[in-house]
Amino acid sequence: MPDCGCLWFPEGHRLPARYGLGAAALRYAALGYAVLPLARGGKKPHAMLGDRGGVHRASADPGQITEWWSHDMAANIGAACGRASRLAVIDLDVKHGADGPGEFWRFLLDHGLSMKTDGHTRIPQAATPSGGTHLWLRVPSGAAVPDRPGILPGTDVKGDGGYVVAAPSMLLAQPLGRPGERGGGEIPVPYTWEAGCPHAAPAAPGWLLPWLAQAASTGTARRDPGPGGGLDGDLADAREHGARPGERNRVFYRLACSLYRRLGTGPEGAALVLEQVREVWDKTDTRGFGWPEVLVCLESARRYISRERAREDARNQEFLAWMSRRNTL
Repeated sequence: MPDCGCLWFPEGHRLPARYGLGAAALRYAALGYAVLPLARGGKKPHAMLGDRGGVHRASADPGQITEWWSHDMAANIGAACGRASRLAVIDLDVKHGADGPGEFWRFLLDHGLSMKTDGHTRIPQAATPSGGTHLWLRVPSGAAVPDRPGILPGTDVKGDGGYVVAAPSMLLAQPLGRPGERGGGEIPVPYTWEAGCPHAAPAAPGWLLPWLAQAASTGTARRDPGPGGGLDGDLADAREHGARPGERNRVFYRLACSLYRRLGTGPEGAALVLEQVREVWDKTDTRGFGWPEVLVCLESARRYISRERAREDARNQEFLAWMSRRNTL
């Protein structure tokens, strides 16, 4: 929890009861951060954002935020970086043997640099479920903040076009049994504020933005799922030119899955899915491939997404139960 408790909600508070994690999203927006909904238990932009837009649809508007989290109370929170929020986040990773914290502090020492700014205001520090660290810093209004994955080994800096998952969002993780084994089932593991508070994030030190603009990348780039959350190449091509012979069953099934996720599996959603699939069908070479085969693909996709939604609903209840036990966001 932040030092000042600005993201804390007392038991029975109406915002968590109505909007779940959206209550914390509203607090971030009030602090000047643009936010976007992410998938439950994950890092990708939420399906409700559609095929395109992702982080570029981030907003600090309370009306937009309440609309998003009214649709999914357990949607994770993404905080847009760069000019959208006047935010630069230094992401220090420790997965797969990386030593992001050590590399970054050695870099500061070797170059005689300091992170002390604003009268030594404490830098907000968030702990990630994998053991990494996010350092939040504010930048001047309108200043360009280059997004720099892998600027040092185990170190990314999130800027324009990037985002970070914000506490108290949770990632689904499998607990491990013995080394080398996969755990059984998934549990939600939260992002947490370990020090400082996002309402008092200090100004970035003067050397940071020039370094982002000029430094060569020395580490392996690590990217969160892209901002679009959109269709990949073959589906986008199918929408433009129709499905190709030899790929039609696969493409129509995957297209239907994508559409059902976004539009829903109920009667209204199914009607919209059918309409959009028909548009692709009209552009497709249908010789030897009848419309009944497309309908089979649609029904199979609808059943799959319905089961996926049911699993998500169960996870939603787990998340809300977890929040209830803590009596806080």
